[in-house]
Amino acid sequence: MSRVKSLVMPAGLTHQISLHQQHLSCQLLSDPRQNNTMDEPVTEPARRYMYPHDPYTLTRYNAFPSGLSTGVVPLDVLTFAVSSNHPIVARWGDVSTYTIEQLDRLNIPWVAVECFQRRQEEEESEDRDDTTVIITVQEFPKETNEIEKLLQMVHEYSGGLFVEMSIGQIRCDAPEIKPESEAAKGREQRPPYASKPPMGGSVGVAGIDWSTGTFGGYLELLKHGQPAKICGLTCHHVVAKSDVPVRNFEAIAGDAGKQIKIQHPSLGDHNRTLSSLESAIDMYTGYQSVYKQDCDPDPRTKTKIDKLNQKMDLCIAAKSQATSADREIGSVLASSGLRISADEGRLDWALIDLYPERIGMNKALSAEQLYGPLSENVYDWCQPTENQPVYMIGRTSGLKVGYINGVHSCVCYRDTAQEMRTKEWAVASKEGGQFSQGGDSGALVIALGTDSLIGLVWGGNNDGLLRREPSYFTPLSVVAKSIREETGYGVRLLGGVTEIA
Repeated sequence: MSRVKSLVMPAGLTHQISLHQQHLSCQLLSDPRQNNTMDEPVTEPARRYMYPHDPYTLTRYNAFPSGLSTGVVPLDVLTFAVSSNHPIVARWGDVSTYTIEQLDRLNIPWVAVECFQRRQEEEESEDRDDTTVIITVQEFPKETNEIEKLLQMVHEYSGGLFVEMSIGQIRCDAPEIKPESEAAKGREQRPPYASKPPMGGSVGVAGIDWSTGTFGGYLELLKHGQPAKICGLTCHHVVAKSDVPVRNFEAIAGDAGKQIKIQHPSLGDHNRTLSSLESAIDMYTGYQSVYKQDCDPDPRTKTKIDKLNQKMDLCIAAKSQATSADREIGSVLASSGLRISADEGRLDWALIDLYPERIGMNKALSAEQLYGPLSENVYDWCQPTENQPVYMIGRTSGLKVGYINGVHSCVCYRDTAQEMRTKEWAVASKEGGQFSQGGDSGALVIALGTDSLIGLVWGGNNDGLLRREPSYFTPLSVVAKSIREETGYGVRLLGGVTEIA
């Protein structure tokens, strides 16, 4: 199998590299001829450090006159799940603990210590183990020799794995407003103003345009001698009310929750829909004016005008529906706040007390299809297992497929009143890029093939240009246990047979 490990190209250009049909681009950030002599290398801020070496780099040379190197640029690398059969799985507890101890000893502000496969194509290498210990930090230490010594120590302790350090942050997938992807907007199974919010639908706090997350699905709350209470599930940080986009870590219950009204779709998505429809109507009106002034007798012109009229009528009808839609679906019954579970994972759930007329069903993909309308009622749940193929239906990302990682991710929260450290289940995208994005918090991780519900997505690791963005989730069984402890209710899926335990 042929492989490209370094490429030689002129500086100041953008180049496309193709590796086995996997297209990766690298933007050369500056032209050394603007600020330097021809023979002087350019110094750029590091995007990542790797030990013992970075197998994916691009070496830049001046084309004229000397042909001397002007520096090395790291190429984008994709992230894949570690196999449950890899030797690191049995040793990861020791390796991650050792790595964290060294980071703490050096006072390096780390945010995640993880292990993934890092490569440029979906197929694993035949001549190299791409399993990599990945350290995410808030900022690099000032002394680069300190970084090299640390990475070398982790490399040796891990049994010779690659070790990577990059800058990033743990993100919650709600406060950041992103438009829905084309895949999400185009799914016929999720109308934008459904009276009964579907799995993957947009939800947010009434009156707050930055509050946007994902409606996960429907749960039944059970208490002896009482009828089942049906609620919607999402994340706490999606419904935490605030006048500005900040994180509110306090649990919500009782009258405080009743004051927090939840809408579908969120106010931000609603406003973007109206703006988009208004722009489309203005555009079609302009086209009509041009065609009418043309006075072209050609029947094809009349056909074009008729089609424009049809499109504009659809936009006008959609705007009317959006403007008059009753978007309020309920209020907050209870939430976890931001806490740590008994198994050292993040708790970040919220229950929406739905109005009776806004209650639907949990629908997912049928077992025979990967893409298409949500048509199958979901009644089952299961525990997560390493390397399990899964999918998610998120408000922003739409349908995404991935694999549960073979080892847990160690995460450190530094924006809370007291530093919090957790161990999280992680999912890597099947394609190696993002599994979730801003606005996907509250989506459910679903077993591919059986449609059993597994866990609640709450965020991921955002490191910008490096495309190393795994997503984190809390198992549904852990969420259900926390709900029982907080509310006294047992939990099962709407229409399900067994309690989630």
